[in-house]
Amino acid sequence: MGLATRTARKNVTETIYTCDWCGKEIPFDYFHPRPCVICQRYACGAHRKAWHHKDDGSDWPVWHCAECWAIGKPFRVAIEVHEGAIADQREGWHEEARKGAKEQDNGV
Repeated sequence: MGLATRTARKNVTETIYTCDWCGKEIPFDYFHPRPCVICQRYACGAHRKAWHHKDDGSDWPVWHCAECWAIGKPFRVAIEVHEGAIADQREGWHEEARKGAKEQDNGV
């Protein structure tokens, strides 16, 4: 017969993720580990407990390590102020546009 079996040895290379704080391997059975969006460091479950995320409704919320989150406090305050002003401007624009459309529909 022209069929035989043999055992072949192969070197298998796999990528593992390790915690940038303690070096522990981070298992990923279901989901790919997510790094800090700013510094790109990875954390094990114990170190990730101190992380912060903003759930914006997307499939992948943005995660920040504790250090980057603390450094960002004054920036986040300013960003929130500006985001509020932008929302107010956007609402004013939309309101004026609705008025203009309504006036055009009424033949004014």
